[in-house]
Amino acid sequence: MSENKIDPEVLIVEAACKVFIRHGVDKSTMLQVADEAGIGRTSLHYYFRSKADLYKRVLQSIEDKIFPTISKIVDNDLPVLGKIVMFINEYNDLIIKNPLIPGFLAIEMQRNPDWILNLIKSRGLDFEKVMVQVDQEISEGKIRPFSFVDLFANVVGMSVLPLLSKPIYMEFFFDQDTDEFNKFMVNRKKTIISVIERWLEPN
Repeated sequence: MSENKIDPEVLIVEAACKVFIRHGVDKSTMLQVADEAGIGRTSLHYYFRSKADLYKRVLQSIEDKIFPTISKIVDNDLPVLGKIVMFINEYNDLIIKNPLIPGFLAIEMQRNPDWILNLIKSRGLDFEKVMVQVDQEISEGKIRPFSFVDLFANVVGMSVLPLLSKPIYMEFFFDQDTDEFNKFMVNRKKTIISVIERWLEPN
């Protein structure tokens, strides 16, 4: 396969994600997905026999993108702040390259929250190891005491909100210039890291 040729299955999954966000999973049809992907229904059914099969593949695609990154960060020997910086860089790179993921997850957390909750539990990520490290570094005065909930809300909120609000940013700040918006998202990593570093700086 040519390097410039997109795998048809990848194209279909991306199209399905767009359709699911636009119409909702329950109201989306295979015909809408086929039209979005620019293929016929016969070709679509060659890869996916049903909407349920396609939905599972979309979820699997998201899982494959997100969880290896999280596992790598959790298991890394970096100090806490280093792990946070690594997460901000990796996570923002991920959503910049895959801008449909935040919108899809936001919808699915309302429609089918058990999927993402059970998935996180089933992956067996050793967050306890991170929490022990956090407590140790706080006791040593390397970082100031903080709530893990606040950290999660700050990092995810600052990273995801611009993508979820992209139409507003495009209309009022970037004159519908996608390249300028993408530059903003790339540079935003430095802003988020700076905010978190100042927030965790010991008194």
